[in-house]
Amino acid sequence: MTLDEISRIAEHFGETLLHALEPCLAHGMEPAVLMLGDLKVPCEVMLGETLRPPFEDVEFFAIGVPGSFLVVPAKGLTLPARQVNRLHLHLNQAYPKQANGS
Repeated sequence: MTLDEISRIAEHFGETLLHALEPCLAHGMEPAVLMLGDLKVPCEVMLGETLRPPFEDVEFFAIGVPGSFLVVPAKGLTLPARQVNRLHLHLNQAYPKQANGS
């Protein structure tokens, strides 16, 4: 199918092209949490290779293990981390860090 055909089918059912393609785009993604200051945002990431600092020209890296990845800014990171090739945010599920750190 072409993108135009998929777009017309999605429109027929009241959906966007992006929503119709979401399962394809999410293929090969790992669940993770994006950490930005006090904000924690559930997300999915497509991971690249493991790199060692110093990091250049990369904004975010993932640290952790499958099923428990944290996506963090590369600035100041001093340990090996996985390059983030694609990041899919779940903004409707974002929540601030609570006072007790959870």
